[in-house]
Amino acid sequence: MDLIPFININGLWQVDMPELIDPILTATNQLVIAERNFAEFLDTLANKKVTHMNLEFNYDYINPYDAKLIRRGSSYICESIFYKKKNTLLWFPPFLPKAMKTNDKPEIIYIKIQP
Repeated sequence: MDLIPFININGLWQVDMPELIDPILTATNQLVIAERNFAEFLDTLANKKVTHMNLEFNYDYINPYDAKLIRRGSSYICESIFYKKKNTLLWFPPFLPKAMKTNDKPEIIYIKIQP
């Protein structure tokens, strides 16, 4: 299980983990999520009401969960969100597996929003 903080600044989601910033790169927006489907996925989880949320990434089955992702090649399929069936392709930003310290390439991820 990994707890990953996300923050929405001016409509852009980013991972709130400054330790993931590569000191060699000069860009200040290294942790911004540019992958459209993943940003929309975070908007749905946040219900467009919160600007900061901690997501618990579980690699073993938990109940209840807020979203279920299944690995398909190098991406993931969002199979369900809030127990509603989905079939949305999600590309993870390249820095997200670094935040998933326990398991960076799981077959299934159960996501739970932490209060």
